[in-house]
Amino acid sequence: RFSPCKEEREVSNILDLPLDREKLLEIYTFMEATRGVEDLLAQDVKSQEKKHCVGTAYLATGHEAYSVGLAFALEEGDTFEPSHRDCGARLVLGKPIKRAALRHYLNYFGKATSSTRGADGSSHHHDAERNIGTFISHMGALAGVAVGKAYTFLLEGKKNVAVASFGEGASTCGRVQEALNLAGVLRPFKDAADKKLPAIFLCYNNQWAESVPLEEEVAGSLRKRFESYGFGYVDEVDGNDVLAVYEAVRRARLFSVSGKGPSAILCNTFRVGPHGQHEAPDKYIPKGDIERWKGPDRDPILRFKNHLYEKGLLTSDLEVKIKELIQT
Repeated sequence: RFSPCKEEREVSNILDLPLDREKLLEIYTFMEATRGVEDLLAQDVKSQEKKHCVGTAYLATGHEAYSVGLAFALEEGDTFEPSHRDCGARLVLGKPIKRAALRHYLNYFGKATSSTRGADGSSHHHDAERNIGTFISHMGALAGVAVGKAYTFLLEGKKNVAVASFGEGASTCGRVQEALNLAGVLRPFKDAADKKLPAIFLCYNNQWAESVPLEEEVAGSLRKRFESYGFGYVDEVDGNDVLAVYEAVRRARLFSVSGKGPSAILCNTFRVGPHGQHEAPDKYIPKGDIERWKGPDRDPILRFKNHLYEKGLLTSDLEVKIKELIQT
């Protein structure tokens, strides 16, 4: 089991994309919005009346830094293939918040006006206008879709990346390993060594694959698995540090759009809660672990909020305004 990084991060320009006060506060806003949107889903599922959700909900409590951080690092034209725990990225890429949240709710509520026309009551939806693919329950299946989209970018000469997100449990599936291998060997231009696939594979290690703990689901090193495919950029970061995630994805994007090939990033985090909201929070996960990861030194939102306060970028009055904005 890993522990979160303790290093101090200076608020400055990270790589090529400046993060000024406005952008940092926007990141914080989306992290809070992600938690808020999912808290409402959880309340609805657990309600005795259960007026809206037609099924259960698979949330990403504790993943907010990962999902929001990666989304802020992408650019217009990039594509994103989500997992079932990427509400944060859906909100960022599908912004404004109200628009993206409504799409998310409508699908969970099984409404005819949802992107699946009421045929689904879960996270199996897409946002074609914002280049967000359709998540399906075959975990990791969208890694192969990202390979196809990256191949298209290369053929069309576009400076974009195709990104796939999946958990450490999904990374053990054959379909993911096949996609990684194909990404590593695919060369549409045999005579151009500098034109390799612009794909980024993001793996969030939340230490639990449904009810199975990390040590019982993964043999060997997750990072070394990615390295074994010959990717030129492989990184491992604290997935609860939103700036670390952002920086790693920016580096990967710069690497991949320059024709150097696929990238992979392992983001270590923790699933603070059950696999689905129909289950008790501590059905599998020891209650003590859940409480520790809710603490201010590990919870991604509390960590980033405290960082902003320490740097004088956030005040109590502004925090209240941000939360009021989210509520509306």
